[in-house]
Amino acid sequence: MSADDISVRMQVFGPRNGYECVLAMRRRNGVSSASYRVVRGRVVRGGAPTPARDPLEPKLPWEEIWKRLADDGFLTLPDENAIPECETEPVDVDAERILVEVQRSGQDHRFSYTAPRSRRCAGGLRLMRALGFLQDALGAPLPFP
Repeated sequence: MSADDISVRMQVFGPRNGYECVLAMRRRNGVSSASYRVVRGRVVRGGAPTPARDPLEPKLPWEEIWKRLADDGFLTLPDENAIPECETEPVDVDAERILVEVQRSGQDHRFSYTAPRSRRCAGGLRLMRALGFLQDALGAPLPFP
């Protein structure tokens, strides 16, 4: 992997393990791509199943997407267990969970958040902002919380 190469994989588990979906984004040798797939279950948004679109074609230039993710601190978010305020909040056992793996410059960084939409944890709020941005930037109704 060169210094500019990056790989981001987001895995979302639905309530009560009702579904699992994966968004993967990559930049290798200056070429970026994204794919999305439902691994298990059926993801429903607004009463209708969310279709899988693969590969995704972004509405924004890739360089703008990568820059925004970096500038907003998404690529270096800490795990929820490393943030004291996240540890003290109660969480529903069957809540949605998001796992993220970032590979760049030969380094792996992983973090996860449970029920980021319903908690007031600062890292979870930053994660939700990034996911909202990605849904708009990728032009897809991704079934993220």
